[in-house]
Amino acid sequence: MNSLPTRDLALNKTYELIVSIVGGFDGTVLFSFTISRSLTLTDPDGDRLNLTLGGSPGFGYFKTLGVFQRIQPGDLVAAFRTTVGGTGPGITLSGTARRGRQGDGTVALPANQTLGVARGTTFRNTLTNSPVRLGRLPQDAFDALLAASGGTLAGVLIAI
Repeated sequence: MNSLPTRDLALNKTYELIVSIVGGFDGTVLFSFTISRSLTLTDPDGDRLNLTLGGSPGFGYFKTLGVFQRIQPGDLVAAFRTTVGGTGPGITLSGTARRGRQGDGTVALPANQTLGVARGTTFRNTLTNSPVRLGRLPQDAFDALLAASGGTLAGVLIAI
């Protein structure tokens, strides 16, 4: 298996890997991943949560892996997993939340998207209380975010 060293990855660029599966399954799977320092979650009501990882000397990032699978002609299934990761001390999580015009104050993740924390990642949360909450976040993912931030996400990011 070939690997791509992290130092060779550019921020805010999407990398794609297409895998054709033969024998018992007639389809193509497309894997894409993006590494960035910011993440925007918006739901259909217009509620929006903008998150940024930064700090020095630490390097924080959001890694989003997309898996697109064509089951049959015209039928494409997609799933996305975003992981909060980082190296070194001093990583901070900051951001803003905004209630949409038709919003209910909850930024709901689509059913095909998950959010988690890479093992060993820690960061300092600088988010302030906001009327917008992150919804449909599994309890274990929320627990990992709390642990990685030293328990300081209450009031901004909550599991609903």
